Amino acid sequence: MTIAFLIGGLLFGAYYLVLIISSGLRSSFSLFWLALSVLCWIGFVWMKLSRRFPGKLRLPLQIRVFLITTLALGLVLFTFVESRIVGEMIRKEPEAEPRFMIVLGAKVRGTTLSRTLKQRLDTAAAYWKEHPEVIILVSGGQGEGEDVSEARAMENYLLSVGVNRSRMIREEESINTRENLQNCFSILQYTKEPVLLVTSDYHVFRAKWMAGSMTDRPVEGLAAPTDWIFLPNYMVREFFAVVKEWFLYSCLS
Repeated sequence: MTIAFLIGGLLFGAYYLVLIISSGLRSSFSLFWLALSVLCWIGFVWMKLSRRFPGKLRLPLQIRVFLITTLALGLVLFTFVESRIVGEMIRKEPEAEPRFMIVLGAKVRGTTLSRTLKQRLDTAAAYWKEHPEVIILVSGGQGEGEDVSEARAMENYLLSVGVNRSRMIREEESINTRENLQNCFSILQYTKEPVLLVTSDYHVFRAKWMAGSMTDRPVEGLAAPTDWIFLPNYMVREFFAVVKEWFLYSCLS
């Protein structure tokens, strides 16, 4: 166990450094890995001291049982959620033939697309070029540090890669995934035709689940790739986002 704590402290700390070097100190969710590293180092020191002073630092049985049970249940839940996320990540082509495509927004820096948003738009554009009859809804409002709405930036990029303006609709009011979907479904309220959701691979499961709680129309997902260096960070962050959505849905329903 001492070696496990040591390896964990080194690996989690190294990954935190990789994230902040790649994306800066404000890299989304990066502090989680720093916290894990700190916890592992605390565990490492605790194990070392426990061996040096046997019996003095041993936790009471009740606390040990509680911690082990909580950890085991957490791992079971984590494995279940991640398996659902991965299942949607590897699904390639939609089963239904969509009439509409919703591209979910992501960060824009000034007027420059983030890497995540560009990957979503490239995936959407590639699909549209094979299915030019599809109408694209670009969804996302204007947030802090953004000179234009995400939807406007998305539309401009799609125009630059050959998508017809007449095949696009902008939704510029939403600030999160739930509002993205609610506002887009409001635009499409007069039709029940299938919809294709285009978003990052790790995000497809949650987006489809949320969409299914809002509409009875067929909803498929199309996964945009994520840079491998960021994927572990986003996958773990998505676990907490999924659990949060499930909790909120159970409380509000």
